Amino acid sequence: MSSLPSGSSRMNVKFVHTQVPTPNNIFDDMPPKEVVKNHLRPIFEEHCELCKKSNTSEESPAVRLRRCGRCKLVWYCSTKCQQEHWPLHKSDCSDNPDDAELRRIVMRILAQRLLRGFIEVVCITSYDIINTNHRPRRSPKLPYLLRIDLGIEPAEISKFMEIFHQPTEVDSNPPPGMVQVNAITHSEEYVKEYLSRPYRKDSRYVEESVDDNMKSKNGLPVMIMEFVLRGDVSSSVSVFTSLTPQAMEVARKRQPYTQISSIRGTFHVPFSADSTIECLNGLIRDDKTDKFLLRIPMKPHDVGIISAAGRQDFSYSKAVQYLLIKMKRDTIYTPIAYNFSSR
Repeated sequence: MSSLPSGSSRMNVKFVHTQVPTPNNIFDDMPPKEVVKNHLRPIFEEHCELCKKSNTSEESPAVRLRRCGRCKLVWYCSTKCQQEHWPLHKSDCSDNPDDAELRRIVMRILAQRLLRGFIEVVCITSYDIINTNHRPRRSPKLPYLLRIDLGIEPAEISKFMEIFHQPTEVDSNPPPGMVQVNAITHSEEYVKEYLSRPYRKDSRYVEESVDDNMKSKNGLPVMIMEFVLRGDVSSSVSVFTSLTPQAMEVARKRQPYTQISSIRGTFHVPFSADSTIECLNGLIRDDKTDKFLLRIPMKPHDVGIISAAGRQDFSYSKAVQYLLIKMKRDTIYTPIAYNFSSR
């Protein structure tokens, strides 16, 4: 979409729906939303931020964790631990509602093995972890790092089109929204910038023990996922986790993805990191009953980001850049690109 002319006038565009087909049994076989919600808390409440005592471990089953009363993003087993950890936590402690919103979104993504697996596949493919003989040399102590830029856009693509083409960015009644992955970054520049930060908002949630070579006890590498909402890196959430054999197998097979178009019918898209992200977004879009719990109310700022993208207004927000990356990558937006480029 970077080739779109600046200041282009709005036009009437007829949208033709293109989507990743979802097998019927994917959503049918998922547990009820109430079961998913019950599994969200242990993902992020498994230890005290200072002493790492867990409320789920066999060694200390009676530990009761309490959240920080201000930011509600970290937990402690006692007032003593909270006070000792305050010098580290105070620069991160905020009552910004966007921080809590991002944390809820991240918890819901991690709670879904299917969605999380797609991100792992992107990591494996982007870093070419399967083909170890052709990977650039890197320190074995460095984890694989991804920046995952998230956005909130209308659950109905027709509503997205209306906002993208409307002349103003003001909407007092935003439509129902959903989470989407706008971009996943793994560049060397980003890794250096991330590791150079004096204090990173790392959630420090490691599911398994990690050895000196940044590998978990399953023998597979550890990756860091830094989630960023609306392009605001100041309120990011980082999660440490190990790759899984299932994701490694998917990346190894490199099977193409299938898509359905009203124009082209059923067709195949070659396997790549980009097509994997597109498939992930398609699943979230197709989740009409919200079993992923990723239907999120849109805010006026979300509407403004989409409208600014339509105007090519990069001064509005960093998120505009990442949204345009998504629109250029995902085929569901191809009619938009075609109508502009044909002017």
